[in-house]
Amino acid sequence: MLCKKLAIFIKKLKEGWWEMNISLSIESFPLDSCTIQDMKHLLTEFGGSYSTVLQEASWNQPNIRGFAVLAYTEEGQLIGFATSTDIVNLHHYEWSVFVHPEYR
Repeated sequence: MLCKKLAIFIKKLKEGWWEMNISLSIESFPLDSCTIQDMKHLLTEFGGSYSTVLQEASWNQPNIRGFAVLAYTEEGQLIGFATSTDIVNLHHYEWSVFVHPEYR
């Protein structure tokens, strides 16, 4: 069974099934409004409340240390992001990540 799954995996790799180009960028807080809008749009697609875990209140605050790592497709669609926030201002960053299920 394992050999069959491995053979399918290798075949798909050869066919370019998993080939994709993703651009990563890093932006420091405060994030611009377009980036925040993209992030919120991605989160609303899946329901649930991720705002606390992802430190959403910090994204547009100039006095908060933090940054976001953003992953975009070639078409400019945000498919995932990570936020890193220094909540207590002691250079101790807390990370949170959200990735579109189709790209996990």
